[in-house]
Amino acid sequence: MAVGAHSRVLRPRSVEEIAACFRAAREQGLCLGLRGTGNSYGDASVNRQGWVLDVSRMNEVLGWSPPHSLDAGLQKTITWYLANKATADART
Repeated sequence: MAVGAHSRVLRPRSVEEIAACFRAAREQGLCLGLRGTGNSYGDASVNRQGWVLDVSRMNEVLGWSPPHSLDAGLQKTITWYLANKATADART
């Protein structure tokens, strides 16, 4: 974690604004961290010298929340991979 670093926090109000944030970050070669997705630290400083896309308001407006926590999602992914290792490895 970058202690004392500053990031620009973006708070889009529409899907179009989210897309514009991704385009602008890509054009400027910046990292784009996410906040409000259920998997963030709630602190912009974890994305040193990049931008943080805060979608927490969008989640409230849309009434969306992640179906799984990060831990549960990783566990499901690992379980699937181990059960399908040969097929998954053949895809790469």
